Amino acid sequence: FSVVAVSLNKNGMVYVCTGYGKPQLWAVKVDGSGDVTETHVVWKETKRIPAKPSPLLLNTDLYITDDSGIVTCFDALTGEGRWTERMGGNFSASPLLAAGKIYFASEQGLVTLLEPSASYQVVAENQIDGKIMASPVVVDGALILRSDTALYRIEEGGSE
Repeated sequence: FSVVAVSLNKNGMVYVCTGYGKPQLWAVKVDGSGDVTETHVVWKETKRIPAKPSPLLLNTDLYITDDSGIVTCFDALTGEGRWTERMGGNFSASPLLAAGKIYFASEQGLVTLLEPSASYQVVAENQIDGKIMASPVVVDGALILRSDTALYRIEEGGSE
């Protein structure tokens, strides 16, 4: 019912956010068939799980932000929480890994860059005009952000 987040497949598991209502995050082994609820669910989490933003998986680190701006990094193999922090704001956009940093774009237009690490480390925060609902993307080395008022292309300047 109303699943928005993209499922991820890595480490021999699929990671699934269940959607609206009471969102849950499930890690399920991919080698089963039929009803694998009792045999292939490796772990699941029921707290601070997004209904809209997709998770981001980097090796064995699984990053999520719930819809109200609480960011969590899980051990993707065990489901153990590595850290949880309140970033603030509301979130519909999914996090993005680009240039070695994780980008989180809030609905209020605040783009927060985190260092992928075992602890919560903010690298930078940038406020743009408008409301962000769409997930950021990278095109030809440039970060593309779309708000309700503008389309932004952000990239390093080249030599002329």
